[in-house]
Amino acid sequence: QWLMFTATWCPACHAARADFEAWLKRGGWQVDASPAAHVRLIDADREPGLVRQMKVQAFPTFILTQGERELRRVEGYPGRAEL
Repeated sequence: QWLMFTATWCPACHAARADFEAWLKRGGWQVDASPAAHVRLIDADREPGLVRQMKVQAFPTFILTQGERELRRVEGYPGRAEL
């Protein structure tokens, strides 16, 4: 599962979502705030505890997880191809 940490006040977060969200959904990916989504959108202002727990320091931050294990972290939005 990918976790995408965003913030409502973050222009780069809005740009990232605008670029990839519809593209992923067309491919059958679930992109939303639910814990079961392929890409879980996490609002930093609503879930500050999770931001601290995952040691997120920049927005947007993408974290690929498998269970409790972090496999990859990308800070900023490098574009669709990189993710």
